[in-house]
Amino acid sequence: MKKNNILIIMVLVLILVSGVYATTYSSSSNSYRVEVSMLNQDPDPVEPGDTLEVRFRIENSGTEGINNLKFELLPKFPFTIYSGDAIKDVGSIDSYQISDDSYVVKYTLKVSEDAVSGENKISARYILDDDSVIDLDYFTININEYSPIVELVSATTTPEEAIPGEKVELKLKVKSLTYAEIRDVKLSLDIEDTTTTTYYFAPLGSSNEQVIESIKPNQEKEVTFNLVSSPNTPINVEKIPVTMTYYDTDGTIHTKNYLIGIKMYEKPSYSLALEDKTVYKELQKGTVTFSIANTGKSNLNYLSVELIDQPLYYTILSNKKTYIGNLESDDFDTAEYEIYSEDSEANKLPLKVKLTYKDDYGKLFEETHEINVELYNKEKAMKYGLEDPAGTGMIINVMILIIVTVFWVSMIMNLAKNKMNKGKKVLWWIIVIGTYVIGAILYYLMARDKGKK
Repeated sequence: MKKNNILIIMVLVLILVSGVYATTYSSSSNSYRVEVSMLNQDPDPVEPGDTLEVRFRIENSGTEGINNLKFELLPKFPFTIYSGDAIKDVGSIDSYQISDDSYVVKYTLKVSEDAVSGENKISARYILDDDSVIDLDYFTININEYSPIVELVSATTTPEEAIPGEKVELKLKVKSLTYAEIRDVKLSLDIEDTTTTTYYFAPLGSSNEQVIESIKPNQEKEVTFNLVSSPNTPINVEKIPVTMTYYDTDGTIHTKNYLIGIKMYEKPSYSLALEDKTVYKELQKGTVTFSIANTGKSNLNYLSVELIDQPLYYTILSNKKTYIGNLESDDFDTAEYEIYSEDSEANKLPLKVKLTYKDDYGKLFEETHEINVELYNKEKAMKYGLEDPAGTGMIINVMILIIVTVFWVSMIMNLAKNKMNKGKKVLWWIIVIGTYVIGAILYYLMARDKGKK
C-alpha cells in the first residue's frame, strides 16, 4: 500500500515538472484522469492595463467518461475577468478524449495598470458531477511592463495655406499611448533650411521650443508656435524637422524625430492688358495684341489665351487660342489675333479673353476678362491722324500729275532744240510722245541736250 502511494506521488511530481497540470479522480469502480494545460496567452507578453485571451485544454485520459464537468478560473490581482463568466460548463468528456479531441475553454482577462513585469500566477479548478472540487496548481501569465510611448498625432496650421511674408500659427498635438504619466515633453522646431543656410520661418513672440510638463495616460495635449514666414519662401510644401524628447517615470529620456510640412501658397496674380491694335473703326481688318504679366510669386503653368467669338462686334480671322506655356514670376508674354470689326452701334469692341492655367499645385483656373477697344468715326480718325482728311489724296495726285507733266513738256522742248541725227531724233519723238513720262525719263537719262558750249 505504501509503495502504491509513493508511486502516485512520483507521477504527480513528474507531471508538475513537465508543465502539464493534471489531477486524477478514481473511484472503486470508475477511473477518471483529468488533465488541464494552458495552451497560450495572446498577446504574449501582455502590457499592464491591456486585455488578453487565455486558452486552456481539458483532457480525459482515464478509462471512464465524465459527466457534467465544470471548469472555473480563479483570477486575482493583477487579473480580472474582462468578459464572460469564470465558470465554464464543459459537459461530458469521454474516456481517452485527448489531443485534438480535447475540450478548449478561453477567457478574456484584464490586466491591472499596476501590474509588475514578469511571470504572474493565476489559479483554476474543476468541479465534478458529485460537486467535488479539484484545485489545480498555478498557471503563469507573462507580463511585460510597457515602454512609455508619446506620439505626435497631428500638425495643423492657421491659415491652412501659409502666405509668404505673413504670420502662420502652427499647432502640434501629442498623445500618451501608455498607462503612466509622461513628464517634460519638449518639442523643438528645426526651422533652418540646411541646404541654403537660410531661415524661411522664424518664431514670433516665442522660441522654437515648447514644453509640456506632464501628460496623463491616454491624454492629448497641444502646443502652439507663432511663426512668420520669409517673403522669399518658395511656393511649395516646406518641410520642418521636429524633435520630441520626454522622460518616463524612471527618469530615462526618450527622443523621437518627425518631419512635418507647411503648405505655402499664394493665388496666382497677373496683369492682362491690350498691348497694341491696328483696328480703329468699323468694318476694318486689323490685329489686337494682348500682354500677360505674372505679378505674383506663384507660376502660371500651362497658360493658354483664347479670344472668344463675339459675332455682333467682331469676327476672328486667325487662330482663337494661343498656348504660352509656363509663365514664371515677374515674367510676361503676348498673344496676337487678327480680327475684322463688324458694323455696330456700340462704338467699341468688347474683346472677351479667356485665360486657362494651373497653379504650382496643379489646380486649374479658367478666368474670362473683357477689354474694350474704342472705335472712332471718320472725324475722330482724321483728328487723331489715323485717316487723311477728305480730298487730301486728290490734291496730292494732282500735284504729282502737274510735276510729271512739267517734266515731260521740258523734255519735249529739250528734244526740239537737240541737234542730233534726224533719224535718231524722229525715233526719240516717237518714244517721248508715245510713252509719256517713261519716254521722257529715258530721254533725260540717255539723249537730252545738256547745253554743251
